[in-house]
Amino acid sequence: MKKHISELLKFCPNLLSATVLDVGAGRGKFIDSLLEVNFLGTIKGFEPAECYVSELRAKFSSVPKVEIIRGVAESIPFENNQFDFLNVSEVVEHVESPQKTLQEIYRVLKPGGCAYISVPSRFAIFDPHFHLWFVNWMPRTWSDFFIKIFGRHKDYNGAGGRHRLGEMHYFTYRKFIKLCLQQGFVVTDTRRAKIVAWPIPKRLVGIFLYSLVKNFYFQTFHFFLNKPSN
Repeated sequence: MKKHISELLKFCPNLLSATVLDVGAGRGKFIDSLLEVNFLGTIKGFEPAECYVSELRAKFSSVPKVEIIRGVAESIPFENNQFDFLNVSEVVEHVESPQKTLQEIYRVLKPGGCAYISVPSRFAIFDPHFHLWFVNWMPRTWSDFFIKIFGRHKDYNGAGGRHRLGEMHYFTYRKFIKLCLQQGFVVTDTRRAKIVAWPIPKRLVGIFLYSLVKNFYFQTFHFFLNKPSN
């Protein structure tokens, strides 16, 4: 998680003094990481699972800059333009509506604010949730059978939304960027941004290779979503 914070700071330099919303706070790993690096802002942990909410409230009860709220990402209970930064890590695949989730992210961000968001690749050769090769290359109607063969089924009634592979939201690279653009975001692919900073000709080779492999080599896409200032 410390590596995650250091990567976020490259795209959001004011993170450590920001008003932050952690969407899908889980057990508080992201909040812990911020507090470990001299975080001077305020952070609200937002989580749908009651068991995690109770755990987080007990854990951070003595930390005034942290508040824990229960709710779902499609209906964030805050006024417009409230936050400088949103962390939305490993969340979108589990919600009921990715589109409504993105609309809410845009709504509660301040103009000029940004969100980090990760989303699993629909055609990744290795699945990040069930740790199986090639299951994402199959029709989703076959996925449960394939997962059963390898004994990788989980408790699908657990906390945190959708968990069955056939019901989760995976995206191709272009489809997710298109969805974000439709909500009004300026989209930055964090991996591509690093490649663009390389010197020529390494940069040209890197961009070419990345464009070829990104949809199947990487398990997850990572983006920064910026809300325009005007």
